[in-house]
Amino acid sequence: MNILHYTIGLPPERNGGSVVYAHSLIKSQSERHNVFALVCGDTLFRGNVCRIAGAGERDGFKVFRLTSPTTPTLIHGVREPQSIYVEKRIDKDSIRNFIVDNGIEVMHIHTFMGLPLEMLDYVKSFGVKVVYTTHDYYGICLGYSMLTPDGVICDKPCSDGCARCNQFAPSEKFLRLANSSLYHFLKRFSNPKRLASVSKNIDDRVFIDPAEEVVKRYSRLREYYTRMFEMVDIFHFNSSQTGGIFERFLPGIKGVVANVVTSGICDRRVRKLVDKNNVQIGFVASLAEYKGFAVLKKVLLRLYHSGVRNWTLNVWHGGEQFEDSDCPNIKYRGKYAYSQIDEVMKPLDLVVVPSKWNETFSLVTLEAMSFGVPSIVSTHVGAKDVVMELDSWLVYENEDELYDKLGEMLDSPGRIEQLNERLCDLEWVHSFENHINEVESIYEELLKI
Repeated sequence: MNILHYTIGLPPERNGGSVVYAHSLIKSQSERHNVFALVCGDTLFRGNVCRIAGAGERDGFKVFRLTSPTTPTLIHGVREPQSIYVEKRIDKDSIRNFIVDNGIEVMHIHTFMGLPLEMLDYVKSFGVKVVYTTHDYYGICLGYSMLTPDGVICDKPCSDGCARCNQFAPSEKFLRLANSSLYHFLKRFSNPKRLASVSKNIDDRVFIDPAEEVVKRYSRLREYYTRMFEMVDIFHFNSSQTGGIFERFLPGIKGVVANVVTSGICDRRVRKLVDKNNVQIGFVASLAEYKGFAVLKKVLLRLYHSGVRNWTLNVWHGGEQFEDSDCPNIKYRGKYAYSQIDEVMKPLDLVVVPSKWNETFSLVTLEAMSFGVPSIVSTHVGAKDVVMELDSWLVYENEDELYDKLGEMLDSPGRIEQLNERLCDLEWVHSFENHINEVESIYEELLKI
């Protein structure tokens, strides 16, 4: 089988769950198929024509670069929709030669960011089947997460709503810089405290009703992505929650639920004894609002001030180490390389994933469980699919419920040991090999049509 994967990038240049997942899948599939990776090219110094250019080989597969892509918005939103939907010139010769010479049968898309509609339409003209993995809601929501600036989940995306939510999105020039190799180099020297203080200014912003012409631009961009979704032959939903949301906003689509996993996640479960005087709780994500850290901190501060202090929160947030000014029990551990995942997970007794957005899955949740560490997750986390295999009690609805559940566990840490024991006794079905077979069965069914 000849497979082309499109992803925004590969590690270490890019990071995040979708990037790690795409890399794992490409690398493993390349051992049994002809697999090619197409990554979004640099946007800082781009030309006027989009083409497929060679970029080298790594990990057993060939990597190509999509030059002059549309500008990825990342998690920032779209302030200038016309910069994306403007008609894009594509080099049909380079695209045709690549598709035909390599006999591409399946194009597996991991994001629409950077990918022009014109190119996808042209690729489809050669009979290539398109699979789309739902790593995020970009295209349905122009802000990626379906979370409004007020922190409320948007349950009815519309053009005037998008125009309002994206008023303070970065400029197109900033986004071009943010997707450049230069920015990724400079980012290593950024100050996470300063970035966190900047994000707080959102409370001081005054949103106004957008002008009719602005709403029309967002309407055109929403239509642009609707056309791209219509070119997808089958959706790979990475959780049942994500599948339900996509089917609600894109009625009539075809899709299959297959919980994601990466090659680095394997069965390392061990039975643990919990120090009842110092329960080790983990939060492994960025401090961005939509990840819900503020909710978890608020709950733990309530417990701390009520006298419940037999805990330490280990915050692995991808930034620098620093002390929490509000509570000595909260430790910001900073960043880690994936090769150090053992050092992150093994000391933990419990992981909390308090996402405020409808997280499409949560590889951190599955990673923790692979070490025998139970996870408490909000009802917005797609990985509740696997958490409920252990105990539906671990899924909470609101802040007060999280407070009650954590309070109960800290009052009786033996309950954590019981959950760990039950987790270790479950059959481990989340192997990457099983997942590869699930994905390839999707391809095979498509090719029969």
